[in-house]
Amino acid sequence: MKSQIHIKGLASAVIAVILLSSQVQAQCSIASNLLPNGTFESGNSDFTSAYGYNPGNLVPEGKYDVVTNPRADHGSFAACGDKTAGTGKMMVINGAPTAGVNVWCSTISTTANSDYIFSTYVTSVHATSPAVLQFSINGVALGSNFNASGTTCAWNQFCQTWNSGAATSANICIVNQNTAATGNDFALDDIKMGIVAPLYVDLISFFVKKDQTSAELHWASATELDHDYYSIERSADAQNWESIAVIEGKGNISGMTFYQYKDAEPFAGKNYYRLKMVDKSGLADYSSIKFVQMDENYALYKIYPNPTFSKVTLLGAEKIDEVQLVNSLGMVVYQKKIEHLEKEVAMDFSNISQGIYWVKLLTNDELMHSETLVKK
Repeated sequence: MKSQIHIKGLASAVIAVILLSSQVQAQCSIASNLLPNGTFESGNSDFTSAYGYNPGNLVPEGKYDVVTNPRADHGSFAACGDKTAGTGKMMVINGAPTAGVNVWCSTISTTANSDYIFSTYVTSVHATSPAVLQFSINGVALGSNFNASGTTCAWNQFCQTWNSGAATSANICIVNQNTAATGNDFALDDIKMGIVAPLYVDLISFFVKKDQTSAELHWASATELDHDYYSIERSADAQNWESIAVIEGKGNISGMTFYQYKDAEPFAGKNYYRLKMVDKSGLADYSSIKFVQMDENYALYKIYPNPTFSKVTLLGAEKIDEVQLVNSLGMVVYQKKIEHLEKEVAMDFSNISQGIYWVKLLTNDELMHSETLVKK
């Protein structure tokens, strides 16, 4: 059964911040893909490239291959999974420092006076100088440049809308615009071109933030048409995803709608998140990928209750030898030495004034973990 989240009306100031800090994303949904090998599962076919096809060795620059693992072509590339299934093929490119070169092209038939969407997923396979790319159709640049993430193996989707006008065919290309002499190593997958699908979710904002030991997800839609639900997906590597919650959509609604969800048990380290948006017919689209870095040590310790009126309990105390409570001025207002054999330690903060404090856990004067604590 789908769980429903409570949607709160936010203050106008918060709304303004969200709208100003979030770019309006183009809707990337199409009715059907006109490209026969946009997923590259058929290998090096049904497309052209100004770069050289060089299987097994992407040295020097200006070479590409179609593989399941970028590292098979270059020892410095990340071992990423493809976007489609995580185990399939992708186009891996060692970009050359020359702008205006067609990395990938294909020609399709089009219907005159129709709106199309051209989209691709991109990931860096090396963190240096992420790819700078641009779409073009029939030799004309389409939209502005778009950049791959500096995080390797983090697939992000980019798309642009194009009206065919009188054209009954389209030579569509993804063009390199990066002139960096090093880096510019990336992969493409799930390239699509098709008639614009009915807009079922106009997602205008999506971000993730750390809240002590939790990850908070916030997103907003401007329109929802025949929308069924959001599936919140999480990954530790931006490749293997699991659904951690299902949030009911609003069906049909025009107007700003805000959602939020708290992941109370994230992984230690990086947590990647994306939204899967599913309409009532089963069509699905994905948001861009966001991530948050959680304290590597947070899972080792638990301090509760928080907020507290008086007493708190620390679990995992056997790994530390001192607890400090620090106020907003940086002054230590509470200090307790701990024997390493104690797994659970109770502390009484009854005499501590109300406010927000930092709890610091130390071993041999080295900070092992810190988090905020609210004293009521």
